Amino acid sequence: AIEAPVNLLDFLSVAKGSLEEGIILEFFEFPLKVIFSEKTLLVKNTIKNNTCINSNHWGIYLQSSDTCLLTYNLIQNSAEHGIYLNANSYDNVVHHNTFASNNLGGNSQGYDAGTNNIWFDTITLEGNWWSDWAGVSSYPLDGEANNNDPFPDGPIVISEFSAGIHLIFLLSVSSVVVVTLSIITKNRLKNY
Repeated sequence: AIEAPVNLLDFLSVAKGSLEEGIILEFFEFPLKVIFSEKTLLVKNTIKNNTCINSNHWGIYLQSSDTCLLTYNLIQNSAEHGIYLNANSYDNVVHHNTFASNNLGGNSQGYDAGTNNIWFDTITLEGNWWSDWAGVSSYPLDGEANNNDPFPDGPIVISEFSAGIHLIFLLSVSSVVVVTLSIITKNRLKNY
């Protein structure tokens, strides 16, 4: 079963079903809570601006749910973790989601206390996009599962050294092009 805010969806049972493309949840206490469910798909949804003062709120919360697939969702500005998998949630797959500015001030935008949850696509070996990923190694998740996203994606970081090398290469190529064009122009002028 999936719980959503009373003023949006009073109650929607999606166990062994799917909720795909089009649900946009903004400014609610608990945008999406999946409880006691299995084989549930949450695909291409937008969950953003879930910020409540002095309370704990997540973008997507899985409670006692297994074998769910959460992919291609935008989870943005939640006060707590973007996705929270509780201790009784297992064998879930989470990949190709965009996590933007969730759990600010915390250590991670994802939380996993369950077992055998996978935070990447096992076929493409691609994980999730994390706005706070440092660009080094895997993306660590909070929670007792001590899990991580081994194939994260995030902001591209170009070091000063790398930028300097690119600039030198660009200037070198530009110089070669200018010299080559000068020689061609001189040769053409000689032939006339």
